[in-house]
Amino acid sequence: MSDDKTTVRAQHRADLPQPCQLRVVRGSSVGKRLVLEPGEYVIGRGTDADLRLTDSGVSRRHAKLVIGVDFFAVVIDLGSTNGTLVNAARVESSPLRPGYSLGIGPDAELTVEPRDDGSRQATAHELTPRELEVARLVAAGLTNPEIADRLKIGRRTVATHLEHIYGRLAIGSRAELARRLAEVGLA
Repeated sequence: MSDDKTTVRAQHRADLPQPCQLRVVRGSSVGKRLVLEPGEYVIGRGTDADLRLTDSGVSRRHAKLVIGVDFFAVVIDLGSTNGTLVNAARVESSPLRPGYSLGIGPDAELTVEPRDDGSRQATAHELTPRELEVARLVAAGLTNPEIADRLKIGRRTVATHLEHIYGRLAIGSRAELARRLAEVGLA
């Protein structure tokens, strides 16, 4: 057995799944980000989507992302009309890694990139006064219609403020927003 030539190749860090985020680079939601934590996320045009894209070629429930605890990411097409593309190839399901391109229908394109280390991420203290006001009402548990009534603004305006807040803070949910505000004493 001493002549066994089996070796174990060390895996390079770039080969391992790593925390990442999606950034919209083409379409009506350019700049929007979704930080990918372990769990499932729906991308679509519907109001219940975790990453809402308003392009007309995006189905209401277009694709689902599944992120494992090891940050291994997979995209699954949910029977969309216009298809899901990974690196310009139409897929039913595919792994995602930093550097990959994710097409959602004909107009929306996202890139998978390493998670921002926070050095460029805005803090809750950098939100505009109106964004901070909306964020605090979200943290207090109010719904979008309740916030609209309280601030005397339209429901779509509330949704737009939330999209901007999520993008600036690189977060993806009301719970994350409430946690962020609490962490810095703004809730």
